[in-house]
Parts: sequence; C-alpha cells; structure tokens
Amino acid sequence: MGMEGEHPVTVEVAPSAAVTAPHTRTDHVRTIWALAWPVIVTYAFESLVGLVDTLMVGRLGAEAVAAVGVGVQVFSGVNVALMAVGTGTLALVARQWGAREHRQAEDTLAQSVLAGFGLSVLLILPVMVYAREIVLAFNVDASVADAGEAFVRRVMLSVPGAAVLFTIAAGLRGAGDTRTPLVIGIVVNIINVVGNYVLIFGKFGFPALGVVGSATATTIAFTTGAVLAVVLLAGGRLRMHLHSGHLLPRPRTIRRVLAIGYPAALEQLFMQFGF
Repeated sequence: MGMEGEHPVTVEVAPSAAVTAPHTRTDHVRTIWALAWPVIVTYAFESLVGLVDTLMVGRLGAEAVAAVGVGVQVFSGVNVALMAVGTGTLALVARQWGAREHRQAEDTLAQSVLAGFGLSVLLILPVMVYAREIVLAFNVDASVADAGEAFVRRVMLSVPGAAVLFTIAAGLRGAGDTRTPLVIGIVVNIINVVGNYVLIFGKFGFPALGVVGSATATTIAFTTGAVLAVVLLAGGRLRMHLHSGHLLPRPRTIRRVLAIGYPAALEQLFMQFGF
C-alpha cells in the first residue's frame, strides 16, 4: 500500500465500452448503459446457477427438487454473508481507481480476495458439520433431509471459489471493466449446465450421482471461474493486475473493506430470510 502512479498500459481481454468522459446528457446515458448492461446480464447468469440445478434434478422426483431447493437457499445465504467483501471492494476500488490510485486499487482487490476466501472457509465449516440440522430447520421430511444434507455438504465446497470470483468481479467493475465478469459468468454457467447433465444422469461413462452430482457440477463451475479470473489478473491481461507482492495480508485494508460492506450484507440477509 501507499504507492501511487499509473500502472503500465496492458492489453485488456474485455475492455469497457466507456473510456472517455461524457459531455452531454446523451453521452451520460450511453456511458451508463455501456457499463450497466454487462452487470445486469452477469447478475442474471449468477442467479441461473441455482435455478438450473433445481430444474435439472426435476427428473429425479419431488424429493430431489425439494432437497436442492433447500440446499440452494443455504448456499445463497452463505454467499449473501460474503456480500460484505464484494460491496466493500467495489466501493473502495471505484474511489481509488477514479483518483488514479491504481496500485492502491489493485492492492485493495488482492486483500479483498484474501478476505473473501478466508471468510468463506470460516463460514462453510460449521455449515458442513451441521448440514443435517440446518436442512431439518426448513421443516422437510427425513427423506428430503438425507438428500438435502448431501447436497449442502457438497455445494459448500463451491463457496470459496464463488467468493473469489464475486470479489474479483466487484473489483473489476469498480475499475470500469464490466464485461470481463460477464464473460467469466457465461463460462461458469456453461460448465454448470454441462456438469449437471453429465453428473446428475451419468452420461459419457460418469456415474449417475443425482443430487450430489448437481452440487458437484456447481463446485466445479465456480472453482473453474475463480481460477480463470485469478489467472487473467495475474497475467496482466485485464485493466487491473495482481502479482505476488499483493498477497501479503494487510489487516487495515481488510477492515476497511468489511466496514464498508457489512451493512449491505446484513440488509440482504434480513431481506432474504424475512427478519
């Protein structure tokens, strides 16, 4: 932290459409739309992951659908808790990038990725241990609880990858790159759909894993998306660039990110669970 100056010019995989300051109202509208439409589509794709899981297990029967439905709610709840990292990242990176403090913005993103990954591990451990009790709290039958428990335990393995991916996406949006997260989101959804087809129903020589296959596909999809995002950032092909020097934990930066983001996370938790 504390270093200023322009980052060396790099080639972007998916540059944002708006790179010049708008001067008229029409320019403002075009600039906003150019930045907004990839975000809108990306969020739509993110919500599709759970929907696809539920739809594709529909052929397995009502119990499987109920189990995945409960599991998706648990998965979503854990991810909402991690929203604190993404929201804080977006706010800080946007301010620093707008002030041309590019190195600080990159450091903030790196610290946020570390925070998101670490927090996700802390969150999923108790959920995996008490998966059955959590599923039963939704007042489901024992047969649904069995499948739901298996789904929750497996899908929790996807949370660290999802946390890294969502945090990087937030940082890139803060720097004005809204299209790279969209491209990665498309890749994640394609992998999830193909993985569901193969692992739920046992295609191409793979065993038919049913509900667990759906959770496994989700885990593979988010983990692949996270690895892809990290590789692109480390390779210097995006607007932001991360290197090994950014990976030393800086508690002060992490506290700033969480202090900004936790109110939004609490708000979403209250809305999702009706508190």
